[in-house]
Amino acid sequence: MKLKNKYEKYMEKIIEPAVKFMKNISGKALIVIDDDSDGCCSGAIIALIIKKLYNYVPKFFSTEIDEPSLTKKVVDEIKKEKPDYIIFCDIPSIPLQFIDELKKISKILIIDHHSVVNYKTSYCNPKIYINAFIPTSYIAYRIYKKILNTNDVCWIAGIGVLGDYGVQNCKDLFSEIKSRYYDLINKAAFDNVSLYEKSKLGILAKMTDAAKIIKGKRGVEFVSKILVENEFDEILNGRTKDTKKILKWYNLLKKEFEKTVNDFRRNHKSYGKIVFYEIKSKYKIKGSFGAYVEKFFDDKIIVICQTFGKKIGFSLRKGKKLKTDLSIFAKKIIKGIPGGIAGGHAEAAAGKINKKYYKKFLENLVKMAK
Repeated sequence: MKLKNKYEKYMEKIIEPAVKFMKNISGKALIVIDDDSDGCCSGAIIALIIKKLYNYVPKFFSTEIDEPSLTKKVVDEIKKEKPDYIIFCDIPSIPLQFIDELKKISKILIIDHHSVVNYKTSYCNPKIYINAFIPTSYIAYRIYKKILNTNDVCWIAGIGVLGDYGVQNCKDLFSEIKSRYYDLINKAAFDNVSLYEKSKLGILAKMTDAAKIIKGKRGVEFVSKILVENEFDEILNGRTKDTKKILKWYNLLKKEFEKTVNDFRRNHKSYGKIVFYEIKSKYKIKGSFGAYVEKFFDDKIIVICQTFGKKIGFSLRKGKKLKTDLSIFAKKIIKGIPGGIAGGHAEAAAGKINKKYYKKFLENLVKMAK
């Protein structure tokens, strides 16, 4: 028996603005995506709607890596394309001045699941109606299903939801995946850790993440296009020239993770309820690594830091027994740090500081641990 989403009664209202927008595209569209799996997959699903309705694949633009907000650099890239329609997928923060600027040249749709903002444009966000963590890939999938009346891309949505560790409120999706593509889930339980570690869907989530980590912004855009143009078995087995690249990056990242896990076991520190670790890898793996190690600490907050240039980025995760809202926690640990930025969700958050304030950051962290 297939599962139903426990927020089903709100879904029609949630997706209505996006369904209306997508059915009325009559010119050149492009898609702006966040730099994570949820951004890639939600963008790929929206691109597939455009492909099936209007017979072309729109161009992808990723946000800059580890930037929580849309930047002027990306806005300038968008403007050069002169689009008639812009669809934003899973962008944590879009400065209102950029929306006003882009509305002068294009119609805009925002599909998101972060904090609600009065963008004054077509806007689709479950948090308008419910206080629940539902990744953008799930919302994009429901838009696709409503417009095209098929669930053939449920596997793409599954990658995005799993990559965002959002299985809990989307179990109906994984029920559909198991029914249609049993081999992707097999005997894995419908929870983040089991699916991530014990299923082929988890491997696909890691492969998607690897494109970002190894190749940055262009890797994010590249893997989004791969998801549109290939079936999952072609990606898993590297059957084309492009999917072989993804498989190569995944294997490279797998080795880097193994090395980092060994170092973590020797060198992580504990401050009360906080587990702290500074990554030494040349790759930006703090977010993925934090998601990986959280399963070992049921009652701890995991803080993973990584230095690049003059900045230190940090990623926050938590054990399943904790109720702490990490988006609030992240803002507290940058208190009193000039130029510090932080944001995210209750379940996962991130931020960035200038490395000259690292000592102050650690002081805040130790205080928060008490």
